[in-house]
Amino acid sequence: MVNFSGHIERDGLKFCQEWVRNTIDPDLAEAPYNTDKLRADIDSMKGVIETGIERGELADDTPVNALAGALIDVIYGEMLCWDMSGGAYSFEERTKEFCRLFLLAMIQPYIINK
Repeated sequence: MVNFSGHIERDGLKFCQEWVRNTIDPDLAEAPYNTDKLRADIDSMKGVIETGIERGELADDTPVNALAGALIDVIYGEMLCWDMSGGAYSFEERTKEFCRLFLLAMIQPYIINK
């Protein structure tokens, strides 16, 4: 999530605004990957969580779909708010703050202590 937000921030606010506009209205998208970006990001996040389960770091009953969807909701929401603020703060730092303060609370019930 931090890498994603840092990359978006480095690409710049105007790039982010154009990307948001194009993904909200897929008819505007020029590249085919833009038309299903949300699904691809959710699937990517699911893969990270599933890897944690396979490695024995997360419980088998971890709600993969719900957790992946919630985390993508957060990062996309952060991106939209950063976009709407005109870049008034650091998107990457806001994401670091979320991860530091809230991410562990979301996954703690599913972490297997070794």
